[in-house]
Amino acid sequence: MTEAVGANPDESSQMVQYIMANVKNSVPLRLLINGAKSSRKTHLVDSLKERLNNSRIPYILLTHSNIRAKLIDDETICKKTKINPHELFALSTANKKDFRNSKLLILDKVDTLNALDTAVRKIKKSPELFFGNIHLVFIADFYQLSRSKGEPSYQWGEWMSEKFIFRTLAPNQEKDSEFCLRLGRWAVGDVSLDDIKFLREKQICHVSGDLFFKTAKFFWESKWDKKKSLILTPKNSEVLKFSKHLLRLQNVQVFEKMDPILIKTLKKGEIKPSYAPYVGSNPMYIGIDALVTFTCKTASISGPYAEEGDVGRILDYFKKDGHIVALTIRIGYNGIYSTFQRQETLITETDEEKIFGYQFFLRPAHVSTIHDAQEQILEHAIIHTHHKDFGPAVFYSAVSRLESSEGLHFTHIGNPSLDDMKKMIHANPLILSKLRELNQELECDNCKFPKKKIHYFKHSKCTFSE
Repeated sequence: MTEAVGANPDESSQMVQYIMANVKNSVPLRLLINGAKSSRKTHLVDSLKERLNNSRIPYILLTHSNIRAKLIDDETICKKTKINPHELFALSTANKKDFRNSKLLILDKVDTLNALDTAVRKIKKSPELFFGNIHLVFIADFYQLSRSKGEPSYQWGEWMSEKFIFRTLAPNQEKDSEFCLRLGRWAVGDVSLDDIKFLREKQICHVSGDLFFKTAKFFWESKWDKKKSLILTPKNSEVLKFSKHLLRLQNVQVFEKMDPILIKTLKKGEIKPSYAPYVGSNPMYIGIDALVTFTCKTASISGPYAEEGDVGRILDYFKKDGHIVALTIRIGYNGIYSTFQRQETLITETDEEKIFGYQFFLRPAHVSTIHDAQEQILEHAIIHTHHKDFGPAVFYSAVSRLESSEGLHFTHIGNPSLDDMKKMIHANPLILSKLRELNQELECDNCKFPKKKIHYFKHSKCTFSE
């Protein structure tokens, strides 16, 4: 399932040329582009946007995170579609018009696909047709897509008779070809005894006692660029444990838990709103002198200026109705300070109530869940591996944040068996099965990839064909 390191230098232009030719047809395009981290997916999206803008073909481009939105200069799925975080369903009237007029929908690693499909069918007034019969390009690293119950986040049946592009090259990992090959194997759950040796050599705690303190101390005392380094863990409860030790290493002894995202509800006829934590939000610790990281370019929203990824130090915080509503933060270690308030965004409005998202665009500095770190490219990372109970694709998602194996570390590996490693490094079986099925159905005699419609080939003599 993995490709050798190497790429067709004309791949982006060939993909764009094919897409542009097909969006003029009445038969809807169904195109999946599968690429590993740093496989130039952003370059492809940029090239496609340029051609679409020049041709004045109406399209919508959606992504799943602020990081991706910044990379492709577009909007997150929730911002563009006003999808209700409670129901992941409702769309605003204004954006319904956008969807009705658009010929092409580009999804850049959107993982709310089923809900979006249902919503677009309603907007297009085509309830029986997949995505309302709109041309659709879906770009992702499919090996990273999974759900807690092992179900894919989209329906495969609609794609089976369509086109499929598959590639796994990560250019910024070519300098570490051995690591690139390991990633290719780990993506499909292929684990060897050599991998155990590799992982053991990179563990920072040879005994399991005091893992959280030892890891935090190792990270804090390292000479790494902290803006490009993280402790990664599968569970938010472990993020909080690491955060406690990191705060104490920063000499922050007094801190409290805060929900960065709240749901604010104002009922008709009432003056005082009610607040509740957003179910999908992860709480974090804050305190005077605590370090935090901005997850969005704040000047593009409102209020004081901060770049995404900037680290700030909390100087003070303010409460209202029992909730923290503003933070005074010094940007950088010796920079200016500003007061940042929660950003309020209207989610839904009915005759009975208004519901707002009420959030800080912040996360704890230096530690993150693996899921929240997707799309980041790190120079160094410590992955918490002690319990070895990772969900499908989670380990692969974590290690693929790294530019090379030089910056890769693990908390504790111990003396695992090969079966232990297979429980930690495994792929979503349903996704693997469907990818293999697609490859077998549309196979090129030369490189074993789709030949009847559109395909990307790892061999230089192979090109796109219709």
